[in-house]
Amino acid sequence: MINSKIIAHRFGAGFGPENTAATLERASKMGVRWVEFDASLLKDGNVIVFHDDVFDRCTDATGPILEATLEDVRQMDAGSWFDPTFKGEAILELRQALKLLNQYGMNINLEIKVNGDEGRDLVERVHTIVSQTWPNRSDLLYSSFSHEALVYLRSLDQEAQIGHLFEDLPEDWQAQAQKVNAITIHADSDEMDIDAIRGVKDAGYPLYLYTVNDAQKAESLISAGVDAIFTDHPERFPTAWL
Repeated sequence: MINSKIIAHRFGAGFGPENTAATLERASKMGVRWVEFDASLLKDGNVIVFHDDVFDRCTDATGPILEATLEDVRQMDAGSWFDPTFKGEAILELRQALKLLNQYGMNINLEIKVNGDEGRDLVERVHTIVSQTWPNRSDLLYSSFSHEALVYLRSLDQEAQIGHLFEDLPEDWQAQAQKVNAITIHADSDEMDIDAIRGVKDAGYPLYLYTVNDAQKAESLISAGVDAIFTDHPERFPTAWL
């Protein structure tokens, strides 16, 4: 599915404020072809590109995502926490992010970030926005830690490309993947030993591991059969990997 060895995690969270337009632009200029980002639901039904379930770490605001509106979000600074040069960087709406990604000709791993009981609403909103704004379905891979969200997504769209996201692999990982007709498996690199890697590969799935920022570790994983890694630092890896 992904024809690169590198997927820029949160657009490249090591060289800019994560999930922002400034960081995405840098990744594009670097030659990154695949990026990962998180889609989260707001109180008013709008969808933003944001990882955490609260605003505290990555903005000048505080409080839960699910208690904020788009009007609230538009007042937030999502850049200064990383470096003062990014002061005023905005939180992207999903539609804005997709427009930029289309302009840059980049490919997407869109993680559906379920923070509470909003999973079905989030899936519906994300799927609607993607259907309206993303021209090439083969360039977009959905993923989520929420099995229930992926089951619901599959019920809405039999053609959606889905990757099942795990921390460590549960015993029934393959049954879960088959239930949603997943085409890829995503897992924590720290939880995957060589036997687990071989198990996924022997079952016929491409395997993508997160979050790997060390080049030597990445080379070992690729040599072991891992197909691609998520990294905050795509600049640390060979251009051919991008």
